[in-house]
Amino acid sequence: MHSLKQIKSRLRTVNNIKKLTHGLEMISVSKLKRQRQLLSSAQAYADRLSGFLQDILSDERPLTHPFLERASGSQGPIVCLITSDTGLCGSYNRLVIEATERFLSDHDTDSVFLVTVGKKGFIYFKKNNFKILRSIVGLNGRYSDTVAFELVDTLAENFLFHQPCGVYLVYAKITGVSSYKAVVEKLLNIETPGLASVRHIFEPAPDALLTELISHYLFYKIKVTLLQAFCCEHQCRAVAMGESTQNAQGLFETLVTQRNKLRQYNITKEIIEIISSVEALRQ
Repeated sequence: MHSLKQIKSRLRTVNNIKKLTHGLEMISVSKLKRQRQLLSSAQAYADRLSGFLQDILSDERPLTHPFLERASGSQGPIVCLITSDTGLCGSYNRLVIEATERFLSDHDTDSVFLVTVGKKGFIYFKKNNFKILRSIVGLNGRYSDTVAFELVDTLAENFLFHQPCGVYLVYAKITGVSSYKAVVEKLLNIETPGLASVRHIFEPAPDALLTELISHYLFYKIKVTLLQAFCCEHQCRAVAMGESTQNAQGLFETLVTQRNKLRQYNITKEIIEIISSVEALRQ
């Protein structure tokens, strides 16, 4: 049986851990709320932009653009994966890394290029000798337009330079209150839909709009992807820290019960010793 001093020491330790995990949970909830607000406004605009782009690409007039062309070589894909910079977020990073590995399993490592967002993904794939074109770390789940522009430039430039079979995004997105899944989405080349059943009239002409529209589309696609990934990261961390707080509370209550039982045992023992001493003196 532990001594009363040892139990008190463990109680202080567990209580400090409980305060820490609860604080991390509250911080993650606050960050999640902010990122969700940004995602809500960006998602609506991105959806309209995507629909507008599809309308232009489905026009009967043929359109050409470097980002619409499929590479004819044998070069593997460029994959941009988004993980976190820190841990304490459950299986979030493992899910994204495993999804990336499954996607790349059909390609030779030497033909694949990676762009990593987040320290966890960078460290893992660097250790496994993958070619990393660019790594972005230190965001800590905070969105920035500057980073989104840099990411678009990196992916677009390398798509034109390396002529890969495609540029793909791998990230995790929220699917429920406490559930999420890994997603693999193609960014480039942009798929051209079939001819629309309804003809649209564009002013200015579609070919004049296309370059600017694709630039906006790519930016908002990256923006929404980053925000979805960051929302998922914060939710995973909030859930993980909430569970840790509950576990710490359960352990704290168990230790309190042990402390009270030990106190009761010591008091009972002292009373018995006093009674025994009195009986001995009477004899």
